[in-house]
Formats: sequence, C-alpha cells, structure tokens
Amino acid sequence: MPTPTDAVGFKRQVHEIAEQVNGAKPLAKAEVADLITAFGDYRTNPDTFQWLQQEYPDLYLWLKRIPEDVYVRGARDPQGLAKAAQTFIQTANAEAKRLLWDDLGLPIAYEERARAVHPDKNWQFLQVLSDKHGKEGPRFVMPETQYRAFLPTETRSAWERLTHRDLADDVARRLVQLSVPKDEVDVGQHEVVRAWAMDISCLHVPALDGALLLDALNLEQRGKLLCADPNWTLVQRMTLPGASAAENCFVMPVADFMKLRGVRYGLPADASTEQIVAQCTARLASRGEVGAQLHVVKQHGVEALALSAEAARLLLAPVAAGDPACAYSVRPQTLHDPAVIGYCAENAVLCAQAANLVYEDPPTVEKYLGIWGFTEPKFIANASTDAQAFVAYDANKNMALVAFRGTESRADVLADADATLIPRAEYGGAVHRGFATQLDSIAQQIDTAVQALQEHAPAGFRVMVTGHSLGGALAVLYAAGALKAGLPVVSTYTFGQPAVGDRPFAERFKAQLEHSNSTLVRFVNNSDIFPHVPPNCEHGVAGEVMILDRFGALHRAKEALFKLPAMLSNLWDGAERFMREGDFQGVSNPVEDHRSANYLGLTRKNRDVTFDADGHPIQPTNN
Repeated sequence: MPTPTDAVGFKRQVHEIAEQVNGAKPLAKAEVADLITAFGDYRTNPDTFQWLQQEYPDLYLWLKRIPEDVYVRGARDPQGLAKAAQTFIQTANAEAKRLLWDDLGLPIAYEERARAVHPDKNWQFLQVLSDKHGKEGPRFVMPETQYRAFLPTETRSAWERLTHRDLADDVARRLVQLSVPKDEVDVGQHEVVRAWAMDISCLHVPALDGALLLDALNLEQRGKLLCADPNWTLVQRMTLPGASAAENCFVMPVADFMKLRGVRYGLPADASTEQIVAQCTARLASRGEVGAQLHVVKQHGVEALALSAEAARLLLAPVAAGDPACAYSVRPQTLHDPAVIGYCAENAVLCAQAANLVYEDPPTVEKYLGIWGFTEPKFIANASTDAQAFVAYDANKNMALVAFRGTESRADVLADADATLIPRAEYGGAVHRGFATQLDSIAQQIDTAVQALQEHAPAGFRVMVTGHSLGGALAVLYAAGALKAGLPVVSTYTFGQPAVGDRPFAERFKAQLEHSNSTLVRFVNNSDIFPHVPPNCEHGVAGEVMILDRFGALHRAKEALFKLPAMLSNLWDGAERFMREGDFQGVSNPVEDHRSANYLGLTRKNRDVTFDADGHPIQPTNN
C-alpha cells in the first residue's frame, strides 16, 4: 500500500507524462521507465488503479499492456525496462493518431477479430486515407498478403495463394460476392510502410467493408456447418426491413436454423417459420441479446432469416475472436446454485467468467463481481512467484468464490515448466513442484480470507473454486488441501487444466471428493493440448469431464474420457483438409482452443444444455 507521499509523487509523474502526450511533445525514455517502475509498485492497489483509470484512461491502458514480468523484475532488469518504455512511447505515438471502431458505430470487438488475422499489437487497422475519388475517410488497412485469409479457398490452389502477390482484384471480387454493389467496391493500394527495414505493401478498403470481410471469415465457416448449399451467400451487405442504410448481415434459410441444437430441441419437426423465429429470439435473449431483430426475407425462392452479424455470432457456435459470448455478462448472476453437487450449467458459466476475470486488474475484477452480486473482494498476490487469486462473497447464496489466475507472466511459465513430482504427505501423493510452489505462496492468505467469511456467515456456508490453465491446476490443489482442512468446498470447476499429481494423489483426491460430497468438473476444449500435459502426471482424475468438440457442442463423460490420441486425430483431420483443399480454417489450433475467452464463450453458449444419467444431452429447460 503506497504512502500518501508516494501516491502524490506517482500522480505527479502520471500528470507530467500525460501533459507531454497531449502536447505532442517527445517522451523521454528514462521518464517513462520511472513511471513504469512506479506503476509496478502500485499496480495491486485498488485506489491507484481507480484513480488512474478514471483520470488518465489512455495511460492506464498503455501501462496495462506491458507484460507482467516487466513489473515483477522492475529495476533489476534495465534492458527489459528500457524495451517496455520504448513500447509505451511507440504506443502513445500511434494511439494519438488512431481511429477506433466505435467511432464508426461498430463494436470494438472488430479490433480483436482483426488481430486474430494480423497479430501485430502496434498495427493501426483504421486510418484516414483517400478513397478512389480522392476523398479522405476512415479505411481498413492491412498488409496485402494478410488479405489471403479473407479469400475463399476455392479461388486458387495452395501454391497459387503462397506465390501470388497482387491480391487487390481478388479482394474486390470477394466484396462483390458479399453483395457490395460493384460500382461501390473500392480497394486501394497503400503507400509502403517501413517496418523492420522492409517495405510492406498494404491494401485498404472502406471500414465497413473491412468489417464485412472479418464477419465473413468466421461466420461463413460456422454457417456452412448448417447450410450445405455451396451457392448460398451467408454473410451479405443488405438493407434490413425498416433500416435506413445497408449493414453487414447473416442470412440463412429458415429450415437450416432448425439444425441448431438449442432451436431443434424446443420445437416440433414441422415447426412454422414464426416458431423458429421465436425460438431463435429466445435463445439470443438467454445469451444476453435482448430485443434482437430477426427478419424473414425471400432469397432464391426460399424463406430465409436475416439478422445482424453480432447477433449471429451469439446464436452460432463455436466461438471466434471478438464473439460477444466471450464478453463478461453485465447482468447479475442469480441462477448459480452452490447446493448442486455435480455439473450445473449456471455454476459453470459463473466459474468460467470468474476464471477469465481473475486475469484482469483489481478495479475491473471488483466492478464485475459487484455486478454479479459479490461483495468483500479480496485480492491476493505474491510478488516473487506472481501467483494471483481473488476471494469474494455472495450473501444471497451464502458462498465464497475462489478464482486462481492462469499463466500470464514469465514466473508463471517457469512454474508450468517445473514439472518434477515431489512427495507431499498432505496431498497423499506426489504433485507438480511448480504448481505446489505457486499455491504455497498464497494458500495461507486465501485460507484466512475464506475462514473470515465463514466466521461471519450463517449456517450452510459453501465454497466454489475455479481457474483456467495454471489457475485450474492451483484450484485442484487448493480444493484438495481445503477439503483435508475441513473447509466446505462443494465444487471445483476448471478450464484447460493440466494434470497436477501422480496416481496416489488422484486416488486420494477422488476419495476426498466422495467423502465430502464435493465434485470436480473439468472442461476440455477440442484440441486444447494443455489438459494432456505434463506426461508424468495422472490424467484420469476424479470428477466429471465436459468435452467441447470442434463444432462447439458440449459432451459429458464420466472420468477422463478425453485421450491424447483423440486430440491428435483432430489435428490430423485439419491438416489433411488443408493439404487437400488448402483451407487453413479447417486446421485445429491447440493454443487457440486453450484461450480462456474461448472457454467462457463456449460455456455460455451451452448453458441451456442439460444431460441425462447416461451423459446424453436432453432438451433445454430455459429456452
């Protein structure tokens, strides 16, 4: 906790830097390095975060983008500090000239979608450039070669796509395919941009056309899982009934919407168009999109439903970069129930959000916990191991929520890699040394926080534990220790969690869960590789395994029914498809499948799925 004098000095530093940025004055690297060092000292202080976020939101975001390990090492690593300062300066210079998607009335999620195609953190996708008539305006800009991702795979062979350089005509044809009027198509050639001593040739299109290409990239892939007509254009530029201007829409035959599991379960086989529209609208409402407009239109002689691209992202599965299902809910979380033993969809959604939220800064954590009905948040961190977690209390449910952060810094990576198994009597077996070291550094603080809540809580107090990746491993170890200590841990939900110990540990933990009437629910997304490592640990853990397949559908399996060969089979199928058709989109990505945001999005999209005693999905109950 900074002293008042220190806080005053830090605020003065921030103010001086902000004045230089606003006055377009050059920033001194030494001054920025001092600011980064000071911010590192105060970054876990909620008051400092709130002040900085409110008064200087741009500086706050630039400082937040700096890797956590820079703050951990601080002045002990002058080279890393100098590099971070240079990055800060470059970001400040770029941001000063930058357009934002919401300036154009488009969701800022398009920034994340664009970075999934061109992952350059400092790239400006929106710039003011001249169109074909010489008029300046906002344009979507990207290196020419990156536009290949937007082009249909059937237009060229794999070799042609790798060797062909002039893509402007191909991009123009693609926009026409997406129903942009031919006379309005405008693909410009950018002046070369100097980067890393190389000239980069860029193409630019109107910002709305850039958004259309990004929509088609993901939505067409998902829509083709439902609509097999190769001549149907699923993503289109069209003017919806009652709208004053054309917008980017998703359009699909009404009958194909019945192939969506959540729609099909609630309707008879001969459902009318009105029933299908009502079911889709209810499904969107259950995912937070209240008042979504679905329009019935005629295309190619059949009835089709047209809706906005944003609504389609929520309705279809699986998820992709920028999917609104991956965003935190801004509505109270009231349906979770800590009394449920075993898988509960609402408990899974709450824990997926918490496992994602714990990566954020304290003010953001506190903000969303407050929205969801949690109070008394306790932020817990250890500077040497960089382990982090939070504890919060829901008075309405009389429960504590404990969430562990996953891998984010160099210290976390080193902990992941320290996979030596060490005997620990309290766990009944040998456990992963890196995970145990991380948990040991914060376990006492967490126990103290939970016990303080329990002392003042009424009878029936319960604890739910969650985490993603490394955080999931810490959640399992913490639950094992807490159950042994007699704390009422009723459920533990993990996402992309690696294994944590040997067979004696796994058997002991299983016995603990059964004796305490507690449960472990472990989510594994498609080809996520991390649940299959490290190889020296026991993967047949107790509890339930919830598997998300490549279509985003949820399957329930008792014990660890997922196997490494199954994941490798997914990878091979995708690679074979690429070799046969040149389709990058068919290749499973183990790292992308591991993203915390993807686990959150898919968990939210499957919240209306329930299972029978044999693990088969049954009709949703809340649509």
